[in-house]
Amino acid sequence: MQICNGNITYKCSNIKTNTVGETEVVRFTILEPASVADVANIFEDGLFYFYDDVLNGRFIETNNKKLVGLSITYNADSTVDIKIKLTKGDVYDES
Repeated sequence: MQICNGNITYKCSNIKTNTVGETEVVRFTILEPASVADVANIFEDGLFYFYDDVLNGRFIETNNKKLVGLSITYNADSTVDIKIKLTKGDVYDES
């Protein structure tokens, strides 16, 4: 699995998803060293996507959704744990 945005590509763990109402929570780990700026560049314009190496294409469950939440944890082993929240529409009372 990879997370991509333009020319930026990082290997990542298989994603874990959980749906809460209209929001999909996606958790994954970037498995190679990534700087703060690199991670920010992935998510800055909302055009990121996941590429599934097994299916040899985009991971469709996360396509066409708007990023509404982002949590980043940098680990001592240079990996990065990420939790994002995605939605197809507007989210109200999100906290």
